[in-house]
Amino acid sequence: MTACWLIAVAAVVSLATGPTQLLMFKPIRRNGGASIVAFERAGSWKNARAIMAAWGEQGQTAMRRTLWLDFVFIAGYGTLGATIAHVTAGHADYRGWPIYAHVATGAMIAFIVAAALDAIENVALFAVLRNSGHGPAPTIANNAARAKFTLLGAAVVVTAAIAVLFLAATH
Repeated sequence: MTACWLIAVAAVVSLATGPTQLLMFKPIRRNGGASIVAFERAGSWKNARAIMAAWGEQGQTAMRRTLWLDFVFIAGYGTLGATIAHVTAGHADYRGWPIYAHVATGAMIAFIVAAALDAIENVALFAVLRNSGHGPAPTIANNAARAKFTLLGAAVVVTAAIAVLFLAATH
């Protein structure tokens, strides 16, 4: 029963904070500013400065607030994904499908690493928002974002595919 509660709480946290972040940033996007993902993927001080200049002080403040809330979102989606993958691995093991159990365990690890990369990305983006113009912060944020999205995509696909196999095997 513990995993069910953990999944429920993590889902509520994710569903509450994810859309809230988008709403917090919506006025900036409405005025033609770059998206959060574009900022994550800026990759250089030149690109980051251009985005921040277009946002103005209001957009940069909105981004800082969004990043703080993103830490809560990271905890939510990381816990949600990792727990679902863990339960999936346990179910596969129970069914006598050890390969699928190992793959789902890999997906669980991918969710955890993706969440850690997202936190690293946020710290790098805070450094970019300080606008020192020095250091690797834009590159770190870009690389962390790319790796995060890759791992999340793979983990979601793998976990969902194994779950579909469970459903297909019950008929």
